[in-house]
Amino acid sequence: KHCLCYAGGYMKYNADNSLYESITHQTDKAPYSLHYTEVPMTDAPALYLHWHDEMEFLYLSQGSLHFHVEDKIFLLHAGDGIFIPSGLLHYATTYGDEQPHFYAFVLSPEFIFPIFDSHRFSTYLAPILHNNLAFTTKLTPDEPWQKIILSYLKNIFETYEVKNRNFLKNYCVS
Repeated sequence: KHCLCYAGGYMKYNADNSLYESITHQTDKAPYSLHYTEVPMTDAPALYLHWHDEMEFLYLSQGSLHFHVEDKIFLLHAGDGIFIPSGLLHYATTYGDEQPHFYAFVLSPEFIFPIFDSHRFSTYLAPILHNNLAFTTKLTPDEPWQKIILSYLKNIFETYEVKNRNFLKNYCVS
C-alpha cells in the first residue's frame, strides 16, 4: 500500500475506508504540523486520497503535481502552492518527469482565531469552514498577494529546518 509521508513515521490508509486521516496534526505545544515529502516517480499517488479537520497549505518546491480537491484539479509547478480548507477530500498525482518535493503546513482553524474570539472567528473563519470548496486556492508567485503568502510559507519551512536540524525528510514508499 502507498503511504503518506509524515514527520516521525508513515501513515497508512484507514482500515475503515472513511478516508479520514486518523493522525492528529496538533500537539500540546502547537496547533499545527509541518511535513516535507520527496515523492518517488511511480504510478502511485504522490499524496493519497484523504480529508482532515485541519486546514492545509502545501508548497511545491520541485517538480509538478496534479492536485485534486473534491472534483477540482489544479496543476502545480515548482514555486506554486495550494490552500485546502478543512473537511475536503484531496490527493495528488505526479505530473512530468521531475521528482516532486513538497512541504505541508497543516493547522487547526483555531490557530488563526480562537473559537472563543467569536466575532473574528465568525467573520473570517466560519465562511471558509462552511463554504470550504469555494475557498480552495491555487497560490502562484505571479499574483502579488499570493506571492506574499508563498514567501511566508517558505519562511516557515526554512525557519523550522534551521531550528530543527533533525527535520526529517520523508519518502513515500509503495
